This record gives sequence, structure tokens and C-alpha cells, in this order.
Amino acid sequence: CTVQKNGQWVGTKWNILFDIENPLKPGTATLRIALAAAHKAALRIYVNGKLAGSRRFDTDNAMMRAGIHGQYSQWDIPFDNKLLKPGQNIITLDQQSGKSVQKNVMYDCIRLEVTE
Repeated sequence: CTVQKNGQWVGTKWNILFDIENPLKPGTATLRIALAAAHKAALRIYVNGKLAGSRRFDTDNAMMRAGIHGQYSQWDIPFDNKLLKPGQNIITLDQQSGKSVQKNVMYDCIRLEVTE
């Protein structure tokens, strides 16, 4: 979503915090994001501060006018699981588009899968 800050519409960041008890063996992690809707958004995904993926979304206008007509989509972001560490981890969903209340992302489900 966008929020108004100092009179301007700006993108927002969402942080997902989670702990990992033990070091992971080498492998691949996949962040699966299911989107209920997205409208002119630019989304970047960071894992512990490192860019793991980015994507721009076209127009579906579900959040502003047609709430039951969103275009469901699924986005898989594979990354080296070396980005994950024992202790606290942070995945950041950074919706960077601003300048309008209409630029947004509506998440349906977020899932992290790790293979070792």
C-alpha cells in the first residue's frame, strides 16, 4: 500500500521476523507470495537486507473499484539459503511505488520453503 507522509503518497515496507535455531545446510529457499490484487506497484523483496527479487505489477484496480475482481497471481522468489542465518531473520516486502493512493499490493498468503 501507499501511505501519506508529509503530504506525499509513499510506498511502505512490511517486515516479517522469524527465528532459525540451527545453521542451514547449503540449498535453496523459495519465498512464495500469493497476491489477491496489485495495482501499479513495484515490489522488492529483501532477505536480511539483501535483495532477493523484484517485480512490477500492472493494473487490476481491485482495491480501488472492483474489490471482487482482483487478479490472483503467485510469485516464487528462489534464493540461496545462505541469506538465512541462525537467530532472528527479516524478510522485507518493500512496495516502492508512490505518488498516488492507488498504487498497492494485497497479499493473500506468504510462505517460505527451505530445501537443504
